Amino acid sequence: MTSDLLYPQGLSMTMPPDMQLRLLRQIPALHRVEISIPGYGVQYDYVCPTQLTPSLQVKSTQGLFLAGQINGTTGYEEAAAQGLWAGVSAARSALAAPPQALSRTESYIGVLIDDLVTRGVTEPYRMFTSRAEFRTLLRPDNADLRLTLKGFEEVGCVSAQRYREAVRVKEGLQEAFAALGSLSRSTNDWRKTLETSSISPAKAGTLTAVELLQYNDITYDTLAAAFPQSLAPFLEFSQRLKIEAVYRPHCELQKREIERIQREEGMSLSPDLDYLSLPISLSQEVREILDRVRPATLGAATRLPGMTPAAIVHLLNYVHQTNHNQNKTKQNKTNQNPSGPGSRQGERAGAGGGGHQDQGQGGARSDHAPRSSVRHDVAVQLLRPSAEEAEREPPGCVVASAKRTSELRVREEDEEHYREQQEEDMDEAVVLDQRSPPRVPDQQYLKEQPVMVLRGKRTGVRLLGSVEHSPPAETPSSVI
Repeated sequence: MTSDLLYPQGLSMTMPPDMQLRLLRQIPALHRVEISIPGYGVQYDYVCPTQLTPSLQVKSTQGLFLAGQINGTTGYEEAAAQGLWAGVSAARSALAAPPQALSRTESYIGVLIDDLVTRGVTEPYRMFTSRAEFRTLLRPDNADLRLTLKGFEEVGCVSAQRYREAVRVKEGLQEAFAALGSLSRSTNDWRKTLETSSISPAKAGTLTAVELLQYNDITYDTLAAAFPQSLAPFLEFSQRLKIEAVYRPHCELQKREIERIQREEGMSLSPDLDYLSLPISLSQEVREILDRVRPATLGAATRLPGMTPAAIVHLLNYVHQTNHNQNKTKQNKTNQNPSGPGSRQGERAGAGGGGHQDQGQGGARSDHAPRSSVRHDVAVQLLRPSAEEAEREPPGCVVASAKRTSELRVREEDEEHYREQQEEDMDEAVVLDQRSPPRVPDQQYLKEQPVMVLRGKRTGVRLLGSVEHSPPAETPSSVI
């Protein structure tokens, strides 16, 4: 307050000092200003971080780990976070321990590293909280519960003393929430007990003490004063209990989304995959993106710029198919299947269900049938989108509602996977095609084109799987 220096927020620049002075003097209140220290910039070279694994090891050089500005980041915290994780990874590599990874759902370091190795950088990278999808869970007050236990049990970078303290805090919070959950009263009883008017008398039913903590004017100390025997032992956690209670409804929603992401992250993509010749339907652009970045998991692939929903569907099916075939091979080695390869398929070919039947297929199938012979008839009801929906949906996308799955014909080894798809809830779906279809395609279009079905809301679509629609000579009754 006593200095005559001002920092012109938002006007820091790297132009020559005389140009900076001319620009500042264009501001009426600064027409006679003098610059004490001109703005400056630092230019440095960096390695494209998509060449790194999630452990910050260079993909092409075993044992070489990079951290800091060389990865295209700026800022002290960003460099420190990378240095910590690169050090952990290097130590584990030296001890021949398997590499560890931090998920973007559990830490800001995980968000930082995932952004770097998956998306790369076009300008110096700074870690903003807005980059995290689940920042409600990534709070400073719960960092010990998120990372300290893992740091000791899995990573090995936390001392035993810190670990014991984190365990004590975790157990104390669990016991405190159990005590709060056991206190349940009607709204009128709570109003009398706590002498507060913030609880609406019109609110029906009962409330637990955990739900009461979500009210602004009710603190843990207030509840502990009313129930000292059960709540007073946990007064040291009063602030954390209040914060956890307030965020709990929002965190529960995010945890369900995290479970979905973790399932996708659990689908590994082999680092040796030849994406340029992979026998699935991918555009050349997508193949080049995958070949350049080489994502470690399907979840990482979904976040790559330029990846289309259709490409993700094909990758998802490829991972499922590969895993299924591997499991099938292992099972056949230990347990010989006595039944014929086409027995159940023949039963399905003669079954009803509203679908069409191919002549001459019978119950047999060729062992040399191509992989693309898998087929799946899906009943869909086209929805004419509103103007707003038409603008929001990506090109080549049609809104549709999947009603039911009719007769299902697949090769024997694909049976389990596609049965799971048949049982999925498909209240809303999006029908996509590799080419750009008309906004509301007709039945003939659906007959002739391969379609892919994705499950989920119209925004934030959840991938279910791709199908190849091989139509018969006449329109199947399953398509409406």
